[in-house]
Amino acid sequence: MKILIVNTSDIRGGAARAAYRLHQALLRCGVESQMLVQKKASDDYTVTGPSTKTQKGFGKVRPTLDSIPTRLYKNKSKTLFSPSWLPFSDIVDKINEINPDIVHLHWICGGMMRIEDIAKIKAPIVWSLHDMWAFTGGCHYDEECGRYAEKCGYCKVLGSKKEKDLSHKVWERKAKTFAKIDNMTIVGLSKWLQNSAKESSLLGNKKVVNLPNPTDTDKFRPFDKQKARELWRLPKDKKLVLFGAMSSTSDPRKGYKELSEALFKMDKNYD
Repeated sequence: MKILIVNTSDIRGGAARAAYRLHQALLRCGVESQMLVQKKASDDYTVTGPSTKTQKGFGKVRPTLDSIPTRLYKNKSKTLFSPSWLPFSDIVDKINEINPDIVHLHWICGGMMRIEDIAKIKAPIVWSLHDMWAFTGGCHYDEECGRYAEKCGYCKVLGSKKEKDLSHKVWERKAKTFAKIDNMTIVGLSKWLQNSAKESSLLGNKKVVNLPNPTDTDKFRPFDKQKARELWRLPKDKKLVLFGAMSSTSDPRKGYKELSEALFKMDKNYD
């Protein structure tokens, strides 16, 4: 079976790393896997990215160009919003030229392709959701507004008070596009994303399953705790708290603020 994994980048970003690890796991299992990206940072020959200087340069500015419609909303929050309207992407042409048995979409924003381009993919689609974008009107996290269960509009992320705002227009584009796709399976990488997708107005009628990211147990496995502390030069007689995430301190959804407040309230003599 020939699998094509599609993601904006290969190794930069959380979704990219997860997609690339899956790609490597498939190769180790003897599956014919290839990865297609807009920005290639690795030297892996099994990853296909822009080949010319013009393509590489345009790939760098596409995220900025794609975000232009959101600049009309002066009260927009810091949450990422992707209209995915930018034309002149050859990604779908490359996908169909490769002619895989399955196209596995991951994070495809940042100007990588227009929403309408998804319906032009000829092979069956599996789409792993790394955030909420696939079933919202453009936001990657809805800030708990819940309007993705309807038709969006009055977008909290955009700071909009209008029903027919950009989020509603993006929702309409997705609805028209997804209606043209018969063979598409949605993968919620967490049960929360699976349930949210099922509750959504855009993907609720599609097959939605829960399948977590794979983990290489040869690399990520139990290790002697005292030896680990010694290698990392950590105190051997103290309790330790580990916190890590992409954009761990800048993204409020990662919980650094709550962790800091909790640690501050702890007894200073607590060992």
